[in-house]
Amino acid sequence: MNRLPATLVRICLFQDGPQDLPANSTVLVVLVAIGWAASTLLVGQLIEDGSAALEVTLASAFGLLFTWLALTLRGGTNRFLQTASALFGTDLVLLLPVTPLLLMTQNGDGGGNLQLLLLVLWIWSIAIKGHIFRHALDLPVAGGVLVAIGYTILSLFITGA
Repeated sequence: MNRLPATLVRICLFQDGPQDLPANSTVLVVLVAIGWAASTLLVGQLIEDGSAALEVTLASAFGLLFTWLALTLRGGTNRFLQTASALFGTDLVLLLPVTPLLLMTQNGDGGGNLQLLLLVLWIWSIAIKGHIFRHALDLPVAGGVLVAIGYTILSLFITGA
């Protein structure tokens, strides 16, 4: 577990893949729980209607379900723990630089440069998901990216974000 943060960073840098993570349900539960708590706190700062926990719960459930279904369709359910851990763990890594940027833009401190940086980080997160799905689903790079784009669009549609 002490190598986990370094492996997640290496996945974000396209140096490792989900197969380099342990196939361990405890790791997945911890990553989902930490990601849920951090995301709920952040989203709670960004929206005012009190639905942060619901939105983050929907997004988390969608991520797990989408991953399970994609792996099932490709006959790779044995890769679920590692794939889901990679998706949730890399989202957590990216939450570190994204959080202050989102809070700055929310407070009116964000100009076009911050918006551009957020767009770059969002595109990078899609590329990371493409990298993860490419490995997990045994697809070419373009196939992994297409799955990641579909995942992102469906996630936005479901959460309404």
